[in-house]
Amino acid sequence: MHAIRKSVSSMLLAASLLGAASFSAAPAWSADKNAAVPADKALTELARAWIVAALGRDGKFIAANSIDAPAGSFLVYGTSGEKGHTYQPFLDHLTELKPLTWSELNPDGYVVDDFAWFTGTAKAPLPGGDVAKARFTMVMRKVGGAWKVVHFHLSEPVPRTGIKKGT
Repeated sequence: MHAIRKSVSSMLLAASLLGAASFSAAPAWSADKNAAVPADKALTELARAWIVAALGRDGKFIAANSIDAPAGSFLVYGTSGEKGHTYQPFLDHLTELKPLTWSELNPDGYVVDDFAWFTGTAKAPLPGGDVAKARFTMVMRKVGGAWKVVHFHLSEPVPRTGIKKGT
C-alpha cells in the first residue's frame, strides 16, 4: 500500500511541477482512498501567506514555514535563469531584493496524505512601474503536524514563437 501511495503522490507531484493549473475533474483514481482533495481554507491561506512573504522579503516567515530535510532538498526556481536556490541561499537572496506586493494572488491547491501542492498566477508591481505577471507552483509537506514548503517555482510566462497550435 505504501508503494501505491508513494506512486500516486509522485504522479501528482510531477503533474504540479509541470505546471498543471488545476484539475477541473476528479482524477481517474478518485475512488482510491489516496485521491487528491482540495486544500482547505487554512492551508490555502498558509500557501498564500508564504508567497506574499517571499515577495515581501520576510525571511523569518519563510524560515518558519519551510523545511530543508534532508539538507539540500528545499529548492526555489525563478525566471532569472539561475539554477535555483537551496534553503539558505534563498533566504540570503531575499535580503538582496526590495520588498514587493502581489495582486490577484489566488492559489489553487490539493492534498494527498502529507503532501500538498498549489498552482496559480499573480501580478506584482515592479519598482520601475511595470507590472509583472507570474505563475507559480508550490509543494508542501506535513511534518510533525505542521505544513512546510519544500519547493517553490515562480516565473513570468514566456510567449511561444516556435510552436503553433495544431502542430
